[in-house]
Amino acid sequence: MTDSGVGTFELYRQTMIGDHLCDSLEAMVESGKLTENMALTILQQFDKSFLEALSQVGAKATIKADLKTYRYFDNVWQFTLDKVCLRMTNVGPGYMTPDICCDKAKVVCVDCKLLEPAS
Repeated sequence: MTDSGVGTFELYRQTMIGDHLCDSLEAMVESGKLTENMALTILQQFDKSFLEALSQVGAKATIKADLKTYRYFDNVWQFTLDKVCLRMTNVGPGYMTPDICCDKAKVVCVDCKLLEPAS
């Protein structure tokens, strides 16, 4: 289920929820419950909805980690981190979140202007 014009706008399909959506849509196309065009339309709406939902989040994250590798290609930064601790702030009044720590993480940063659909 790949489109030949894969762009930055489709970045969120690589998240866990996006991956599961792609798997489900592929199964539905294979079983004849959806056409491929319908599945692509659903994925395009997912891309738009995911980006819109993220733009409404007021929380901020602080990441502390050891930088293992980094690279910059096609206006996209990718960081591979070790010994990672993530702290969320401004999540809501009276709401405290514990730090989230893990051994390894990958962070992908994209200029938000690149995520806007071309007009």
